[in-house]
Amino acid sequence: MSRDALTTASSPDAGRYYIAARAIQPGETVLSARPDVWAPLWPCELSELSAREINVMRADAGPSPPVGAPSNEAEEETRELIGSCSQYWLLAVRAALLSQDDPATFSSVLTLEDHGETRPPLLQQKLAALCCRMQRALEAGAGVRLEAAVLQRVLGCILVNAFVRVPRLQPVQLPSPNPLSQNELTLTLTLTRARGTASSAPLPRATRTARASSCAPRSSTTR
Repeated sequence: MSRDALTTASSPDAGRYYIAARAIQPGETVLSARPDVWAPLWPCELSELSAREINVMRADAGPSPPVGAPSNEAEEETRELIGSCSQYWLLAVRAALLSQDDPATFSSVLTLEDHGETRPPLLQQKLAALCCRMQRALEAGAGVRLEAAVLQRVLGCILVNAFVRVPRLQPVQLPSPNPLSQNELTLTLTLTRARGTASSAPLPRATRTARASSCAPRSSTTR
């Protein structure tokens, strides 16, 4: 990793982000950082979860994804929030469990931007209701007690900063007389601090790596 390739900047609209500090060569690794917490998109196979996580998800597996088309802009924003929380539910549970398993990393997650002050009141109310549900599930399934306000910040940080990591595609042969090459995707959600520094806690998945695609300096935003 080239430590002199990027410099940090910030703005009221974009938040914190990286800017290329010099010309970057094609294929050069400019950023590598371990995620603070990762999880498959929910729902997923229960084999991906620990016994404690299964207990929490059995207590409350999160909101159901919205169906149908929204009738207005406010409804569209609400459905987008609920849909995101539905997919990120397991990631939020894992982040919350860090409060007991790895307090230092949990504190680091809470330093991320959550945009709570700019989220519309209706969406804040919806988010608060979902966090009350998660609060009860964490206590019932794992004996973890967190205030709903803390969980609201955790989920807000995830909504703003989490990203989907798509691993390298693997060809899959279909059982047919003339097999076709298909692609199998496993989507993984990760949450990484936007400071470009690796977490000290060991994690079971590969590190996040960004590679340059051209020689000209470019801006790169990390959320």
